[in-house]
Amino acid sequence: MIEFLKAFSSSYERRAQLFPAVLVAVPLFVLALLFGIEVSWKMAGISLILGAAIGYLMATMVAERGRALQTEVFAHVLPTTVLLRHSDDRVDVYSKARYHSVLSNGTGLAFPNMQTESQDQRAADAIYASGVEWLKEQTRDTTKFAVLFKKLTDYGFVRNVVAIRNYGIALDLITLAFLTWVSSGVSTKVLPAVSETGIDLAFFAITLHVLWWFLHCRIVRLRRVGFEYGRALLRCCDNLGP
Repeated sequence: MIEFLKAFSSSYERRAQLFPAVLVAVPLFVLALLFGIEVSWKMAGISLILGAAIGYLMATMVAERGRALQTEVFAHVLPTTVLLRHSDDRVDVYSKARYHSVLSNGTGLAFPNMQTESQDQRAADAIYASGVEWLKEQTRDTTKFAVLFKKLTDYGFVRNVVAIRNYGIALDLITLAFLTWVSSGVSTKVLPAVSETGIDLAFFAITLHVLWWFLHCRIVRLRRVGFEYGRALLRCCDNLGP
């Protein structure tokens, strides 16, 4: 457990990897609160243990799922590489020329012009990707490049919650079905009775949670945040110096 906690010692790892895992387990924490207040802390403890177990399981796989989704969504070409293309107009031509110059000087590679790029897009992308990797290494100082680090953390969080949204939705729906069963009164044969008010509040909270997964964790948002991070990374070219 200590090694597990150490794995999330940085603010990036906590927000981008641990928080998404905890969000999946929210329904079980709601049940823990419901049973803890209305029934017994024994029932609450069971829910908490299950929630912690699911959170632990998700935390160990969230980064891998996120990277797999990233490859799928961006088709092996990350947003920063796309932004460096002459054929992409999301960055103005003057800024793009400046970025190319900085990255070319840093890597020692000759960056392609528009004609060369159009003749061999894959080769051009390989040069752009190399420049991006070099730039990432120059911007590791999270204090000096605090804005970039925030954009990176936001991107990591969104990427990972989108990657595991189906797990979160599934657990929400299972919990809603469980609450419906408890509300029916049939559960009193095996579980202590819970007030309708408590069930209604829990039902409402988890309904909001499942809506959050549907409305907030979408591919379109991942794309937007990905390109926001890409632009922020390229803007750091103007801040590099001796």
